[in-house]
Amino acid sequence: MRILLPSIVDPRQHRGGAGTATRGLLALLGRPPLAAEVDVVVPSSPLPHRLRQLIALTRASFSAWPSKALFLDSWRFRRAIARMVAMRRYDLVLINGGDLLWMLPQLPSGVPKVLYAHNIERDLFAAQLEGLPALLRRGRGRLRRDLDKLATYELHGMRAIGRVLFISTADEARIREEAGGVQTLHLPPVFDYEPRGRVRRRRLGATPALGFLANFTWWPNRAALRWLLQHVLPSLTRDLRVHLFGAGSAGVESSDPRVVVHGFVDDIAEVFARCDVMLCPIVSGAGVNVKFAEALYNGVPVLATPFAARGLPVSAGAGIALADGAEEWVRFLDGEGLERLAAEEVPAKTVRAFAPATHAPAVHAFLRAAVAEARDAGHDCPEVRWARSP
Repeated sequence: MRILLPSIVDPRQHRGGAGTATRGLLALLGRPPLAAEVDVVVPSSPLPHRLRQLIALTRASFSAWPSKALFLDSWRFRRAIARMVAMRRYDLVLINGGDLLWMLPQLPSGVPKVLYAHNIERDLFAAQLEGLPALLRRGRGRLRRDLDKLATYELHGMRAIGRVLFISTADEARIREEAGGVQTLHLPPVFDYEPRGRVRRRRLGATPALGFLANFTWWPNRAALRWLLQHVLPSLTRDLRVHLFGAGSAGVESSDPRVVVHGFVDDIAEVFARCDVMLCPIVSGAGVNVKFAEALYNGVPVLATPFAARGLPVSAGAGIALADGAEEWVRFLDGEGLERLAAEEVPAKTVRAFAPATHAPAVHAFLRAAVAEARDAGHDCPEVRWARSP
């Protein structure tokens, strides 16, 4: 099968959850018997990120599209897609991210399309609006109108595409209720490497080492870190060490000696080898916490907020502790629960829940059904004609 994958992120470079999930998706698509050939096309712009956001918000005031769609809409991106369609005949277009649903009517009508939804975009945007600083609240009226536009755009787009892979079980259930007739399948984060296996600490009786692995340039992770540093660590009475890993962590400043900053680490096995328990203190955002899933995939126990566990096929149990609110986190970390969690094994069933091999048969069948349906309908594949953004 030959697949064109327009993507919100470049999986070769992106270090956040979306990039990790996309790399796992590509690994799954490449597995036999599907063994798909996938061409990835990503948006590119010479303009700085903040300037592009400002331009998109300005354009949204005069457009039928929301700013999140306009942010990725450019003639450079359109030309790249058009070139790929002109050079090769594709069996399927797999759109990687709901921000790109605008391109649906501009793709060849005879080629079936599927969306891989990393989150419900309107939920993510709504969470961003709630976290705006006071100085920016005067602009909330315009942003609320943009949010309403996004909700309509996203729901109509999912209905139009008809087939959606959801990374979150919660998002899947919600869209099945809101957009009747959409065919859906749950595909949690899967990973493009064999699990490393847990490395046990050598110093028996030592206080468990805690790790927080995240892309700290992404605002929900920054909010989670602030919550941890301001509401949890100051109330702890024991001498713990919290190790911060990931993009943007090198710039974290904390006067608390219990916080150890490592920056970005190329080999994720080094991260998990240093830590007895991984922390996922996520308190805002949307979609799923990919690093939560990745820690479990590598057999490392996790302490998380219930919000961090939403949409994943897991629940509290062996290797997973959920604590809601700062007081519960403090009681857990100051008590015996931390030692018990550090000593637990993540069940093999939980590890397999995030392996490409587990989900490949269902996903392959889902994509093949989309192709077969288009062929049975006898669709042709006319040349793509690009419309201007409204």
